[in-house]
Amino acid sequence: MKPICHSSMLVFLLLGCTPEPQPIYPIPQPENLDKVEETRVLLAVQEAQQEVGDKPHSAEAWANLGKIYIAHDWYEAAAVCYGHAAEFDPDEFRWHFFLGRSHIHTDAATAIESFERAIAIDDNYAPAYIYGALALRKLQRFDQAKQYLRRAAKLDSKNPYAQLQLGELSLMDKQFETAHQHLQQALKLNPGQSEAHSALAQVNMALGDKPKAMEHAQAARLISTITPMEDELWAEIQLAGVSRRWFRKRGNQYLRDGKIKEAVHEFAVALEEDPIDPELWLNYGVALLRVKRVAEARTALERSLAQTRPADAPISPDTRSMTSADIAKLYVNLAVAAIGQKDLKAAEHHFKEALKINSNSFEAAFNLALLTSSQGQISQAIFYLEKAYAIRPDPKIPSLIEKIRRETRL
Repeated sequence: MKPICHSSMLVFLLLGCTPEPQPIYPIPQPENLDKVEETRVLLAVQEAQQEVGDKPHSAEAWANLGKIYIAHDWYEAAAVCYGHAAEFDPDEFRWHFFLGRSHIHTDAATAIESFERAIAIDDNYAPAYIYGALALRKLQRFDQAKQYLRRAAKLDSKNPYAQLQLGELSLMDKQFETAHQHLQQALKLNPGQSEAHSALAQVNMALGDKPKAMEHAQAARLISTITPMEDELWAEIQLAGVSRRWFRKRGNQYLRDGKIKEAVHEFAVALEEDPIDPELWLNYGVALLRVKRVAEARTALERSLAQTRPADAPISPDTRSMTSADIAKLYVNLAVAAIGQKDLKAAEHHFKEALKINSNSFEAAFNLALLTSSQGQISQAIFYLEKAYAIRPDPKIPSLIEKIRRETRL
C-alpha cells in the first residue's frame, strides 16, 4: 500500500482549504402559533419548517419560512428567518429587503440597515426607498428620508406614497407651497387617500384658503381608499398568505383588477373557513354575476342578506353588521341577479330597497327607470330618471327623458 503523504495534508490544512462547518440554527416559533385554528396556515408553517429542517443551510428554505411568517404578521420570527437567509446568501437583494420589512414595525434602526444593504446591491427598486424613508422618519432622520423619497419618485413617477411623504415632510418644515405641490400630486395618483386630504387641509389653512381646507378636512373623514404600490416582491408575500384574511384580500384585489375568475376562487376559499360573513358573500355574489353564474350569484347575495344584522337587532353569532352603502350595493346586485332570472317583480323590489337605504344610489334610480319603462310605467320611469340625474348629472339622461316622452305622445 502506498504511504499517505502527511506533509501534503499539512499544506492543505495550512492553506485553509478545510471549510468551516456552517451553523445549524434553531427554527424560530411564532408567537401564539398554538392558538391558530386555520388548517391551511398550520399546514403551510409545518411544510416550510420541515424544508428548513431538511436544508438547514439553504437561504431559499429560510426565506420561504420567513415568507410564511411575515405574510401572517409574525414579524419577529420572520426577521430571524430572513437574517439567516441573508447570512447564507449575502448578495441576494430580496433577503435584505424582506429583513427590512420584517423589522420596520419594531426596530427602525435595524430596518434601515437592511434597506441600505439591499440598495447597495440594487439601487433601482423604488419600494426599498419608500419603506426605508418610513424607517428614517421613525429615527427622525428627515433629510435622508427626503433623499430616499426623491429617489423613489424618480424611479416610479406614479408612486403616490413618495409624493405623500414628501408632502408631509414639507408640511412639517412649514414649506407650505412645496407641500401643496407634493400632496396634490399624491391625490392625483391616489384620489381617495384620506392622509393626503388631511395634510392638504392643514396646508390650505396655512396658505389662507379656508374653503379648500374645509373641503379637504371633510374628505379626510371618509374611509381611505388605497391604491396599492407597485411592489412585485411584496406580491410574492401576498400569494404566500393562506389565512382567510389573505383569500379575502386577494379576492377584493382581483375584483378591482378585473381578474374575476381568480376573485371567485379566492372568495370561495375564504368562505370555506368562515361562512358567516355577509360582506364576503356580497363580494362573492358580485364576482359570480360578473362571470354570468347568475343562479349561484343570487344564492350568494341572498346568503349575504340573511346574514346582515339590522341596526336595531341584537347581536347574534349568525349575523354581522354592514355599512348602509354595502347594504344598498347588496340590494342593487340582488336586483341585477333577479333580472338575469327574469324575476322583474323581485328586481323592482330590490332596487326600491336600495334607494330606501341610500337615496343617492344612482345605479338603483337609473335601473329602476329602465325597468319601469320596459313595463310601460312611463311616469315612474321619468320620475326615476330625474332622480338619477339629480344624483349624477349624466348628459345622456335629459335626451333619454325626452325620447320617452316623445314615444309616449306617439
